[in-house]
Amino acid sequence: YMFERSGSIVIPGEYDEDTMMMTALDAGALDFENAEDSYVITTDATSFTAVKDALEAADVKELYKVFQNLAELRTAPHRLPAPASQCQHEHIS
Repeated sequence: YMFERSGSIVIPGEYDEDTMMMTALDAGALDFENAEDSYVITTDATSFTAVKDALEAADVKELYKVFQNLAELRTAPHRLPAPASQCQHEHIS
């Protein structure tokens, strides 16, 4: 319930907008957006492959899948173990 099963495909804006829009929508895309120098095509999970295949059949050479959720990864600072002379422990024989 917390995840949306959808797909996004980005293609360069060098292709004819009307042709790409009709190709994508006819194949089952939910939305087609002109985003500056590229087109962003939104699909549901079940039509993603059909839309991708239709665009490839229309000679689109560059297709990019877009991640829906991005997360910033942070690493904790690496800590070296303390020198033995600074460790406080009992020696067990």
